[in-house]
Amino acid sequence: AEKMRQQMGMPGPAVKLEIDHRKDELEKQRVKSLAVSKPYTKDPIDNKKFREAMEFIESAKDLNISQKNAIKAAAQRKLCLFQGPPGTGKTHVSCRTLQMWSQKLGLKPLLATSDSNVAVDNIAEGLAKLGVNVVRVGRPEKVREFLNQTTLENKLIKMREDKMKKKKENDSKEDSGIRIVV
Repeated sequence: AEKMRQQMGMPGPAVKLEIDHRKDELEKQRVKSLAVSKPYTKDPIDNKKFREAMEFIESAKDLNISQKNAIKAAAQRKLCLFQGPPGTGKTHVSCRTLQMWSQKLGLKPLLATSDSNVAVDNIAEGLAKLGVNVVRVGRPEKVREFLNQTTLENKLIKMREDKMKKKKENDSKEDSGIRIVV
């Protein structure tokens, strides 16, 4: 990611995950000032929704101050890139950011991509645990088995089965003299 950023002539990381802990208080103030403006979206988000999303992130017990700041900063951008050494919580921050955009700000659809199936599976798993409706697109044979229910193919099969089940229920109710119009 660093090499790609340099090739594209970008001045610095999109969102910095690591912050000197002595500067935490200054960083909190800077991020609070960022959070006053509206995020970039196609459709405007009302200030109340945005403030509630920022409060949701601020109150999260599973995020450290650097991670909270990264998510708040990402809410201000059209595109975000989380980078850092292994174990700094990039996947967790990505999942919580997508959760905030989806559940708190109502931004849909969202797309998360990666160059590896493992990374996409990790994000899909994290989002599913957070209660976000996930559709895992890609080659089914590359998806980890416990994520099979999130694949596009399996979701389509389930939709078809549910539709058939509903049709059978309606047919049996019609036979009993009860008519239900759906």
